[in-house]
Amino acid sequence: MNNNKLLMGIIFIAIFSFKECSKTETYTSSKRDTSSKQDTSSKTITSSKIDSSLKTNTSSKHDSSTKNLINNPSFEIGNKPSLSKWKVDTVLASLVKDALPGYGEWSLKLTPGWFPQEGLAETYVTGISESGIFKLTVWMKSLKNWEGSVSIGLNNTTNVKKASNNSAKWSLVTVLDTLSLKTTDTLFIRLSAGRTESALHTVLFDNVSLEKIK
Repeated sequence: MNNNKLLMGIIFIAIFSFKECSKTETYTSSKRDTSSKQDTSSKTITSSKIDSSLKTNTSSKHDSSTKNLINNPSFEIGNKPSLSKWKVDTVLASLVKDALPGYGEWSLKLTPGWFPQEGLAETYVTGISESGIFKLTVWMKSLKNWEGSVSIGLNNTTNVKKASNNSAKWSLVTVLDTLSLKTTDTLFIRLSAGRTESALHTVLFDNVSLEKIK
């Protein structure tokens, strides 16, 4: 009888131990699965941040880009000097190897004309039907403190917006103008070394840009 009780006790202990082991294994497995889900979630968030960053950068680049309405803005095509799209007096205008760093090798050199002649270069923009603020920017370099100028006008009238500069170093000159354009209108951009009655001087121009900013 005592032997039977002892045998039953051993069987009961064995069954109890087996159940406890099963519980322990299940709990450990559950913790491992939870950890695995957290890792996956973490990877998803990181990937989302990278994608968002790439989209933001691409959008920013696209939004910040503006179109220069000037053809041949740096007076060179294929690294060769060119006056294509510019109207100039070839006696008072020439192309020289003295350019703003980062904008090619060539710039436009203008000398003032003898009164009443003006040393100038002009280019024209047509076919635009828009209203807004237009910004003209030109890099200029003047020798011997002689004043040169840049201007923007509509349909070749005398009503123009103008800015001047006489710096001996390359300097950015800006003109803003609010315009309401029709496709039949012609915008003219004028670079000028002016007129003289005494001495010859030189003004250099480079990287001419006309953009609609608003």
